[in-house]
Order: sequence, then C-alpha cells, then structure tokens
Amino acid sequence: SEDLAERCFTAAQCAVVKAQQEKDISCRTTMVLLLTDGRKVLYGHIGDSRVYHVRKKRVAGRTLDHSVPQMLLNMGSITEDQLAHHPERNHIIRAVGGEGDGFMYELSPMFRLRRNDSFLLCSDGFWEWITYEDIISALSAKSDASAALERLGRLVQERIAPPCDDRSAVLVSFK
Repeated sequence: SEDLAERCFTAAQCAVVKAQQEKDISCRTTMVLLLTDGRKVLYGHIGDSRVYHVRKKRVAGRTLDHSVPQMLLNMGSITEDQLAHHPERNHIIRAVGGEGDGFMYELSPMFRLRRNDSFLLCSDGFWEWITYEDIISALSAKSDASAALERLGRLVQERIAPPCDDRSAVLVSFK
C-alpha cells in the first residue's frame, strides 16, 4: 500500500537524520522501493537511483531523477543521451537525510502486475553505463533474473570509467 511505502521512506529518513545528529555529520542517500502483493505493484524513489519497469520487451516506465541534469533534460537543455555522463550528474536535489523539500520522495500509482513484468532497481553508478536496449536485450535472452542481471553487470564493468560511483542493482522478474 502507499501507506507502507510512506512508512518505509519515513523510517529511512529518521535513521539517516538520527545518524547525522549522533555523529554530527551531514549525510544523504538515495533510495528506491518496490512493493507488491503478487497482484498489484507500486514503486518509489528519491534521488538519482532508479526503477525501470519493463513490460512486453520495452521500458514501460522509469523514475525521473531528482538531479540537476534531469531538470536540464526536463527543460530541453540537454538530451537523454547527455544525461548519464553530464558533469553535474551527481548533484541531486532530493535525498534521504535532506530537509524540507529535500526529502520529497515520489511513488508510482498502484498498478496491476502482469506476467513477465520486470523491475530493475539500481544506483546511478549502474544505470549511467547501460541503455534501454541493454536492459531489454538482457531480459529477452530467455534467462532468469539473476542471469539477466549478471549480463547487465558485465556490461557496466566493461564500460565503466573512473571516477566510479556505487554500482548497486537488483532485478525482480515476475513469470
């Protein structure tokens, strides 16, 4: 439910704020969330970690980054191809641990889960090195989710260039 998603984001926010206070530091993090009961699904995010929803061999949706380059893309100042490697790609405007408007997560609408739906949840250090075509190709290879994720991970490893950011990813497929 949306209520559970809100509780998850709030719990993460409280934990990061508590750590900031206890250690007298300033820290922020991104977060993605996927919730399902096997029939319905919703996902959410804050920051520039992403959720990709793949349905019928196409990316049916993805979260929009809370970042400076995403704002530039939204305004038409840069293209989707320029987004991944933009010099300000790590400048996020919303995050867990942020204050006020800096902690505004987004949730997808709840929708019906369909057979063969897949969801890739990943950090910016992962998605910046892969394309929609890479995701579709990996999922279309008639392999299980762990094999598809391994294939994507190999692509990231082959393409990565320093400086390297966190490269976390989880792939969930419903058969």
